[in-house]
Amino acid sequence: MTIEGRGGPYWVVARKTRTRSLVIDGVVWDMAGSNKYDAKSDSLKKGASSTNKFIKFNYWELGQLTFVNNVFMNGPHRVTETLVRAADPAMTIVYENNVFLNNVIPIKLDTGRYRNKPKQILVRGNSFLLNWAYNPDPTTGSPGTLDIGSRDAAEEVLIEKNLFYANFGGAIQIAPDNAPKVSIRNNNFVGNGLLHGNADSEAAAIISVRSSGLQPLNGLDYIEDITDMTSGDGSGNVSINPGVGISMASSAQTADSGSVQAEGSWENSVRGILGMNLDGGTVSIKDYAPKQTWNPDALFPKNSAAAGYGASRKLSR
Repeated sequence: MTIEGRGGPYWVVARKTRTRSLVIDGVVWDMAGSNKYDAKSDSLKKGASSTNKFIKFNYWELGQLTFVNNVFMNGPHRVTETLVRAADPAMTIVYENNVFLNNVIPIKLDTGRYRNKPKQILVRGNSFLLNWAYNPDPTTGSPGTLDIGSRDAAEEVLIEKNLFYANFGGAIQIAPDNAPKVSIRNNNFVGNGLLHGNADSEAAAIISVRSSGLQPLNGLDYIEDITDMTSGDGSGNVSINPGVGISMASSAQTADSGSVQAEGSWENSVRGILGMNLDGGTVSIKDYAPKQTWNPDALFPKNSAAAGYGASRKLSR
């Protein structure tokens, strides 16, 4: 956990560092201690919080970078942007079996430009839960939870077997005309369009943006549109309510989405978790990124039909 008054990233890699590989395994990273929250609205005060990333890589040169079995939570501004340099063309970056909970724009899949382009960025079996757009505004330029970098980021990006649940700005953000080869396959997308007033289960699975400038939205797209946004495999994606249960802090209520099933709708499960009216359709600013507490029992699907998507309590590797 961070402490109040944090003045920089949690980890900073020294410049000109060279390493064969690094595996970050089994760490719970919680930024709540250096955040500020408004007691009246139960919202993150981003301007008063330390908005440095969790990790600053400083163009670290290495042959492989792996994040596995970690939890990243309460990040006020992007967990990390993997600005590392590939030691050779076989270099890979792997995110596997991690939980990203209640972060503002968690990850950008990018790298530092150097002699070599990484072979692959792999995002497999992770859970992206209740993450937030840069601003609680549907017109924000950075709404997506997982932001795919440009064609220079890697030769290939593979996103598979992940759970994208209740990420209110949208799930995956991509500029199709300036992306590497991308495959988005066999993922579970549920309830990622509420910030945009779209309560369809499959809404905002993909956010299409322009390749330059402020990246205004071209469109909020559904699961069936994924194949249009990828140059690789876009098949096998589903929308199955996972039945996760998440404990909210302060004035918001505790609920299990498997039990909050007004009229059998998944969107009312999500609204129940946030303490919102069950007939609402958008996220109120008063509920913007309220602090989450560490509760591992709440993070994994209870619906057996969704058990194959997202992070597992069984550790990888």
